[in-house]
Amino acid sequence: MLSAANFSRGLNFVDSSLTLISDDSSIYLIDPGMRFKRLYKLDLGYLSGNHAGHAGGMLIAANQAI
Repeated sequence: MLSAANFSRGLNFVDSSLTLISDDSSIYLIDPGMRFKRLYKLDLGYLSGNHAGHAGGMLIAANQAI
């Protein structure tokens, strides 16, 4: 896992899971107990935002697309 300085944005969900966006355009999904994490590489550019959806999903905005 990267240090805190490598993350530009974060988002908490209702189930207490956490999403962190790193400065290399990766997204880390972490469960509440820090037992499980997934890493997704989404875009080559900067990921400028993330928002929770009403049905439990997530919207990620990048410089190139949404």
